[in-house]
Amino acid sequence: MPGVLPHLPFPEFPLRPHRNGQWFKSIWNPRTKKPEQFYFGSWSDDSKGERALHDPVIGWLARRQAIKAGADNIRVMSTASVVTLGD
Repeated sequence: MPGVLPHLPFPEFPLRPHRNGQWFKSIWNPRTKKPEQFYFGSWSDDSKGERALHDPVIGWLARRQAIKAGADNIRVMSTASVVTLGD
């Protein structure tokens, strides 16, 4: 139920629950001089945040270095089965 935010799994948990029902982390973008939000999956089916933290593709720990370097492109991944030059 998106209105009632879950508690953090443990005090030092690096992600926060967003009202849209997903775990997220806000990172400062020095290029745009604004914070940018990155999402790590739904907290309704991952209440302890295990996948959001440890998933090898979308998890915070797997994407942390790329996000901080400004090279995270998970939001622009191709969903087509054929990769074209434009992708």
